Amino acid sequence: LVDVIARKGRNKAKMVFSIKRKLAEPYDPKKDHYRALRRALQEAHAQSDPKGYLDNFLQTVAEPVRAKRYASLVRAYKRWIGRKKIDQFDLLPVVYEHMGIAVRVNPELGLMIDDEPHVLKLYMKDQPLRREDAEVIAALMRHVYRDEYTRYAVLDVQNAKLHSFDPGGIQVTIAMVDAELAYIAQLWQEPFQKAA
Repeated sequence: LVDVIARKGRNKAKMVFSIKRKLAEPYDPKKDHYRALRRALQEAHAQSDPKGYLDNFLQTVAEPVRAKRYASLVRAYKRWIGRKKIDQFDLLPVVYEHMGIAVRVNPELGLMIDDEPHVLKLYMKDQPLRREDAEVIAALMRHVYRDEYTRYAVLDVQNAKLHSFDPGGIQVTIAMVDAELAYIAQLWQEPFQKAA
């Protein structure tokens, strides 16, 4: 969804058709570059020594490109953890639907950080995380989970930076998301080749 929101004009339409094609293919874990690392980060907080667990995980990564990228991300994640008191809680994905388009809201981490509940989406790409994109993701999580006492945020892992959302603007952000989903719904009915 954020990839569509971030684009304009014909590039926006091309992204919708690209997503439609991708969703028509079966999921292939080999193409999910960060899957193993996401799981390791989720499992780390169930251990008595999360940082040590992540160091051990890195020893299991055989592919050189992934090993290098994962090592960089784990160093940054450990820096972000710092000396925080962290406990984990379980999260279930939720589906948000508008105009017949369903968006799976699937944050990776539910953490009690210094006794404050946080629901976090992990951002691990090389490209800089735009503040506007982080706000859309955090607002959508806040909207579907509807817990005003929880902090919803996107963790830019590489930069060890937590991007939170000011809940005061949630109505405008969700209205914008709904408008984008209406746009996607309209294009979803078109054959693939129209925007290619």
